[in-house]
Formats: sequence, C-alpha cells, structure tokens
Amino acid sequence: MNTAVNVNVVHESEAQRQFARVKLPARIRYIGANREGVDARLLDLSAGGFA
Repeated sequence: MNTAVNVNVVHESEAQRQFARVKLPARIRYIGANREGVDARLLDLSAGGFA
C-alpha cells in the first residue's frame, strides 16, 4: 500500500458533499453568451464538477 501523501488531492468538509478533487494542468473552452469562444484555465476536477 502506498502511504505517500498526494498534495494535489483536496477533500471537502463533512458539511459539504465529499468528492475528492484533483488538480490538473488543463484548459477548457466553451461558447459564451455572445456566441464567442471563451478559454479558461481548469483549476481542479472532481466527480461533482470542475472549478
């Protein structure tokens, strides 16, 4: 069993939903309200969504 601590994994408090978050070096591109492409940096990703 690997006992090393992964500093890229963050856990929510018990009062919130508990999904492990993983920081990823990525970008996300989507279409904005005025129909132009918007490019944003992805901060972290979890089973509950992304930030």
